[in-house]
Amino acid sequence: MGDGTTDDLYIDPEDDDSGSASGDEAPDVDPDQTGVDEYTDESPSEEAPSEDSSPQPTETTPSGTDGNGSSGGGGGGGGIIGIPEGVEVGDDSPDEAGEDPDSSEPEKSQDPETPDEEPEQEESEDEDDDDDEEEQEPKVVQYSDPWDNVGWGLYPIILKIKERYGHEVDTDYHLVPVREFVDPEKMASKWERDRLRHKMPIDTSVWEENPPESTELANRAYLAAMHQGPNAAQRYLRRLRTATMVEGTNIEDKEILFELAENAGLDTNRLEEAWDKVEPRQTKRDLNPPFTKFHVDGEEVTQSGYLHYDDIVDIFDQSGIDSEEPQPLSGFVTEHGPVTTQEVMTVYEWPQDRAEEELQQRDDIVPVEIGVGAFWTRHKQASEGI
Repeated sequence: MGDGTTDDLYIDPEDDDSGSASGDEAPDVDPDQTGVDEYTDESPSEEAPSEDSSPQPTETTPSGTDGNGSSGGGGGGGGIIGIPEGVEVGDDSPDEAGEDPDSSEPEKSQDPETPDEEPEQEESEDEDDDDDEEEQEPKVVQYSDPWDNVGWGLYPIILKIKERYGHEVDTDYHLVPVREFVDPEKMASKWERDRLRHKMPIDTSVWEENPPESTELANRAYLAAMHQGPNAAQRYLRRLRTATMVEGTNIEDKEILFELAENAGLDTNRLEEAWDKVEPRQTKRDLNPPFTKFHVDGEEVTQSGYLHYDDIVDIFDQSGIDSEEPQPLSGFVTEHGPVTTQEVMTVYEWPQDRAEEELQQRDDIVPVEIGVGAFWTRHKQASEGI
């Protein structure tokens, strides 16, 4: 998929003249983070949250642009369907130039002092205020992995949080420990059932034709990608999910993982260098990600499974965090694309026909088929005025 360069695949939002915002810098992510402490055997007193058990809605999947979950398309575990030539894949909050996470050790956070501890010397009130402000910075953290289909289905909501609350709320991704798969038929049924709720394109054929045994290699690849910065890792995570959930590809193969990394604009040489430096965390627990944590006003709220946007708004409203209008559509597609119609519908609160009309009437946005899904991206020649 390409020659390893990103010039032909990615548009830097800062170079775009569509009036889009380049987005806030992505939150720091520890390159050596190997899992979630809350969901490992090292903390037996804590139980992982149970999978969301709310009733499944009646299927109302829009026809046409979003695709469907049929197993007939996407190549079911075969070759990867890449991005066609001449179209652009957006960079979700692109890394700043010169970023090199490998050049320095990540800073270790210090545990807050307990109320019983007496400081050896008096601290100024200004320092205390700074500490309180840092601890209370609003953040949404999703604990997930590349094979988490509900995590894939939450992209519309996560992008809506970024667009409407990103001026005050950071979003981040943490990796859960390695999961094993023992019942492919059950997983296929789960993916199809979850699709009725989140409406994102899903191809279940990988569970029928070439099912994975675990998330071991995909987890390792994501951890290695984190050495290239959180933004590159998040971009890679989305590409991995697109390959598994939309193209029906078993990504538990190092060669495929590196091909997808190149397709997502990562440096495969640096990925190889970091490959043996990371170690995915293991667990004996049966995890059902995603788990989403909301850190607001010094409080922490954890929710398992699918999220309802109205509940998120309630959390932010109670903290006095105001919503803003999302950036212009062209900027959104440039920054986050390729995007689905469902993501555009959710972020801009448009019905399907309005979303399709808005997308189709812009000369710099074109549709692109990826697996069983219909996506929208920026056309390179149109964006450059050629």
